[in-house]
Amino acid sequence: MFDWPGYSEEDLFAINKVLDEMDFPPVGDIHELLIATKAGRHYKNAFRVTKSGREFLDPPTRIFAELIPFFLFSFNHLARSQTEPAIPIHWDVYLNVLNVEIEDGANGGALRKTLFGDPVPGARYDDVMSDFYIGVLRPLCSAGLLSKTRERGQGFADTTFTKTPLWRTGLQLDTRDQVQRATRH
Repeated sequence: MFDWPGYSEEDLFAINKVLDEMDFPPVGDIHELLIATKAGRHYKNAFRVTKSGREFLDPPTRIFAELIPFFLFSFNHLARSQTEPAIPIHWDVYLNVLNVEIEDGANGGALRKTLFGDPVPGARYDDVMSDFYIGVLRPLCSAGLLSKTRERGQGFADTTFTKTPLWRTGLQLDTRDQVQRATRH
């Protein structure tokens, strides 16, 4: 039985007949993250968590305090791109704008428009939306800070993103007071 969230077996095998961890974005990212932080390594044709990697489990909050900031701010999520990224990565700006815009949920297209303007009319592919999803929104979802609701066949522009409880408790942002004032009125 094949059960990968958001993808059917046909979707994934449409391009490649053999799949590896890089074909499943969160798994490939976690693999690279564990290697980069020396929390995991390859040993005798297997991947093993190192002693320092096991230390991240006690207490579990250490994962959020140490690995998630590295994953978000030091990890190049657009590294696999074959072209120059269509957007700059400015986490401070993105997190503060998202903090306000996603208070009640927002779709990717509205977020794209707020941050980068309208897409090019008639374009077959939106590089900006793609890079924004891959470089910002997907990592925030993988880190547990955002959740997404995507209907089958919808693109990222139509996917709804919402804050998780971890967003509200784990981030101290410049716009926090602005959001709190807006929710009281």
